[in-house]
Amino acid sequence: MTTTTRWAFETEAALCRAFLVSIPDNWVAYPETCGWDILLVHRTGGWQIGIQAKLTLNAKVLVQAINRRNGPDGPDFRAVLVGRISAEHDALAHALGLTVISPREMSQSRRPGGWWDAQGPLLPVFRPDLPQDETLDRIPTWWSSWDHAGWFDEFPTERHRLPEYVPEVAAGVPSPMILSDWKIKAMRVCIWVERMGTITRAQFRVLGIDPSRWMTGHWLAAGPKRGDWVAGPGFPAAQLRREHPGIYPRVEADFETWAVKLLPPKREAAE
Repeated sequence: MTTTTRWAFETEAALCRAFLVSIPDNWVAYPETCGWDILLVHRTGGWQIGIQAKLTLNAKVLVQAINRRNGPDGPDFRAVLVGRISAEHDALAHALGLTVISPREMSQSRRPGGWWDAQGPLLPVFRPDLPQDETLDRIPTWWSSWDHAGWFDEFPTERHRLPEYVPEVAAGVPSPMILSDWKIKAMRVCIWVERMGTITRAQFRVLGIDPSRWMTGHWLAAGPKRGDWVAGPGFPAAQLRREHPGIYPRVEADFETWAVKLLPPKREAAE
């Protein structure tokens, strides 16, 4: 058996970028989420496809794709995104219930009318196509393992819990900047302190984040009033802004939504 070159990419990040350009509008891509290079989520049905990317289909990426298969949650489908395929590893992927996504040809972009745009750029076409909506809708009525056009539904007990914001990071890069649930809560702590000046342990509980890491005199320092904490010398707001320049402003813009439980109740005007 020989190795077949589908397409040459210099980096995994370049491979991921090319693939993300090709996904249909009914799927949302969460880069570097829940342990996947790319986690695709269907906009209306919520189905998830976990994807690990490597330039070459090999044992390492297969192991990464089946990791935590027996965990408490997972995607509906598991896949590997590669540029080069060996027949041996392709057979192993199929036996493991993994879909192998790879570029198979070059094509010009399509216009909404469905006819070829002769002026469009040449882009790689990835196969297999993502599961179609009408097929996905039928899956819950089936009682056996499902394989349609190379997709294997795992029927997870629970799907991955998604972050509240789609990460604005590149997929497939070394040491990616992960947007975790903790980081979103940490941004809220920083924004609250920036706006209100102080924060208490009770407000940490409402935000759902452990205050012990904060109340050391570095991130937060004891305030003039007992129980109040203020920004310390190592207050992490600036670092979080640098790491997630697209997300931090969105968390700020949503202040009135998430901070409502922390704000004191409004007093009724005296009649």
